[in-house]
Amino acid sequence: MRVSFFTFHKSGSQWVRDVLTDGELMGPAGCNRAFTGWNLFFQPWPNQPDNTFGGPIYGCAPEQWETHSAAGDKALIVLRDPRDIVVSWADSLTFSHVDATAVDLLRGGLTNVGRRNRILFGINQFRFSTSGYLGWATRALLENEFRTTYETLVGCGAAEFIRIVRFLGWPVSDEQIGKAVERHSFLARSGRQPGQADTHSHYRRGVHGDWKNGFDRTLGALFERAIPGLVVAGGYEASNEWHRDLPENIAGLDDAPSAPGMTEHRLLAELARAREEAQLYKHVCEERLRLIEHLAELGRRHIEIIERQKARITDTQPGSPPAAP
Repeated sequence: MRVSFFTFHKSGSQWVRDVLTDGELMGPAGCNRAFTGWNLFFQPWPNQPDNTFGGPIYGCAPEQWETHSAAGDKALIVLRDPRDIVVSWADSLTFSHVDATAVDLLRGGLTNVGRRNRILFGINQFRFSTSGYLGWATRALLENEFRTTYETLVGCGAAEFIRIVRFLGWPVSDEQIGKAVERHSFLARSGRQPGQADTHSHYRRGVHGDWKNGFDRTLGALFERAIPGLVVAGGYEASNEWHRDLPENIAGLDDAPSAPGMTEHRLLAELARAREEAQLYKHVCEERLRLIEHLAELGRRHIEIIERQKARITDTQPGSPPAAP
């Protein structure tokens, strides 16, 4: 069986991948990682061996999956409110996304414009994903497909991951799944509680609904005109007129950027990445320390058992003094 994980940028893709490829979950299933990221906008369909987890895979439409899947394969699809995707993608490209050629080409210009223009850029970028998103959002799922949302995963804790793992058929307990979710939580990765934002961090906020802080009525109307019906198709609004209820103005949306300038933004982003790396090492060390303490406790218990057994053997040998009452 091959598991293919389909999603869109800024939909918790790395978080979901890391939870599901945790050794405690994949190991008992005899499953291995095939690759940790794939972008069909720039790459051909991936060659994925049997008994592997592949993903996240970006830019995939359901028809492509049907063409390339085989009997026994399973698909996991994670969607997110496209308005949150747009806002998160614009901020990520500007400040925190890992360095890459495409990012470097765009970052300089994005850093020097106001947030409204960054969001407009994000809307235009997401237009290229509209067909795939709409296909997955409205699809009548097959029995080998599981669709969920970033919002559900954030809101349900381990419960939704448990449902995913049960769909995959991996032989692990609910407790093991819960521990894997905890190991890869927003707090464990960033050192911050969900909702405590750091614009320069890849783990920026850890909650959903932040689009409301970036969309005024004009931006909402432009989004709906550029990508009509997508928000309703995803189940996030009941009417295509959702933008009419947005505030007419949002403070700071049109402000030109001031100090810190681009160089300082990059330094702050590097500092955020360094903090996240240190937090990850801290979390791993704490896990290892707990394991060492557990093993030490097991060792002490074994020694006690051996000592008691030795005492009983001594007590039962001929000529041994009677055991103390």
